[in-house]
Amino acid sequence: MAGPRPAQDRARGRPLARFVVPVLLMAGIVVAFVVLSNRAPGLDPDLCPSDADLAGRTVALFDFRKPLDAEHRALPARLLRDVAERLPERAELRTYILSGEAAEPRVFLERLCKPGLQRAGRSARPGAAGPDPDCDGLPDGTAVERSAEMDGFCTRRDALAARLDLLAAAGRGAPVMDAFLVEALEDTRLELAAAPGTKALYVLSDMIQHADWYSHLELAPEEWDFQRFADMREAQTALFGPPPPPVAGLRGTLFYIPRRGVTDTEDAWTHHHAFWRGYFDDSVAFEEQPVMAAYAAEPLMGRLTELEVATREQERLERERAHSERLREQLERENAALAEARERAAAERRELEAEQARWEADRAEEQRRMDAERAEVERLKAELEARREGR
Repeated sequence: MAGPRPAQDRARGRPLARFVVPVLLMAGIVVAFVVLSNRAPGLDPDLCPSDADLAGRTVALFDFRKPLDAEHRALPARLLRDVAERLPERAELRTYILSGEAAEPRVFLERLCKPGLQRAGRSARPGAAGPDPDCDGLPDGTAVERSAEMDGFCTRRDALAARLDLLAAAGRGAPVMDAFLVEALEDTRLELAAAPGTKALYVLSDMIQHADWYSHLELAPEEWDFQRFADMREAQTALFGPPPPPVAGLRGTLFYIPRRGVTDTEDAWTHHHAFWRGYFDDSVAFEEQPVMAAYAAEPLMGRLTELEVATREQERLERERAHSERLREQLERENAALAEARERAAAERRELEAEQARWEADRAEEQRRMDAERAEVERLKAELEARREGR
């Protein structure tokens, strides 16, 4: 999910990044020689074939934004091994952890692929064929050897498991600052939508979203209605873009951690599961994990971030500019209408004046004609009188 975060929010993710980056570098150096020496022709450094030959993609997302109980800190590494065992041959596994950045809600950990068929001559049993055994699947006394590619895969898997152990042991201090789980899932859905072959998602989390626009911690369980969530997510479209569509054929598995006093009661558990089934359109399976302790969290909902304050101020200014523009256009229309009315009035006045001038001219002409006729009558009368006197 894309969208910038203010400076103080970005700073929350930096301690984790400072811890994770050295761990990644150290582990990468340790396994690089082993992996490269065990790589077969046609495979990249992550033991992956070309995209066209990939059987599919699996994404595993681990949520370390919330603390794990001390007695369960080995859970992420154990579940990673479980995911690796379920991974199909020639399939790609990408692993991430949740970050403290809404704009970049995931931190990439590792990419590797599970080898396919054994290389010829690697089996101690003549004529043996088929896939390599899993990393932990060789019984004592077996005559079958793992291929070099499978050894490389197992080495990478174990190194990644060790990193997860370190992250789990590091823990996080209270209160929990944020958990951009939905944002991370949206980025993952976009990633999986573009992947070839089968698609699978594994999430280890208490599945509690904690962000300023939506937080399971700040809403009562009866308010964990998916449609209400969808409406609240829709309101974020201007900042983050629309939510991605469901991924066709996606198999989702939630390694679900109930939290004591939060999601372990029957009512909260039911509402929470219904929420995530709605989110994944019923294409997700829950694998329940041990109940763990609750944690304090910083309140976020209803508190505006710097970005939101700036955005709302920009929206206010845009509304004022738009209102001013509408007033200006209205004034221009009214001025144009007034000028047109004045022009019509002036034209009508000129027409009336011309009509009056014509009427006065006609009246003057009529008067002259009448005066001329009267004068003619007087002349005729005078002439008649003169004739009578001359008799």
